[in-house]
Amino acid sequence: MSTDVRPLILDKLKQSTRIHHDRASNSLDILRVHLSIEEYRGILQKLWGFYHPLEALIANRIEWPLSTLNFEHRKKIPLLEHDLHVLGAPSFLPICTELPELADFAQVLGCMYVLEGATLGGQIISRHIRKRLGLDQTTGCSYFCSYGAETSNMWNTFCHILATYASSSAIENQILQAAHSTFVKFNAWFEEDTA
Repeated sequence: MSTDVRPLILDKLKQSTRIHHDRASNSLDILRVHLSIEEYRGILQKLWGFYHPLEALIANRIEWPLSTLNFEHRKKIPLLEHDLHVLGAPSFLPICTELPELADFAQVLGCMYVLEGATLGGQIISRHIRKRLGLDQTTGCSYFCSYGAETSNMWNTFCHILATYASSSAIENQILQAAHSTFVKFNAWFEEDTA
């Protein structure tokens, strides 16, 4: 596979999901100056409600080459659960039931493009949370800190796997559609009133 494919699929993903990414950023509104600890905890609760069923759906499909992705290391639920516990969130939280379709590995890669891309933004958010709320990886911000110093390496590894797998226009289209669908479902969940 040509090395030119990697930037092409990533550019297509970035361009085709930009409007959804911007909508997600606006829905979260986590970088505002006057973010309270209660509002922050509410955001984490919504994230947990989306990630919990989605990661379970991915993990339960043993026929997919998830070990290639080091999926166990990429899971965000343990980080979210740590943060929610530290911040005193309730034990029972609403769970999203409208998830993107993940019928094959190409769709998993499209979905994970969105989830892994969030770890890049998490680096900016974690600095903001540290400054505004005084939280760090051990006191309620482990989800946004995520891979820490390994974030760039984890992202590059994921992008290499995605680009290698995107070996035809049909697979590319599945990846693109799944990324789009993941953002749509995420945004709908975040805009839904679950209080």
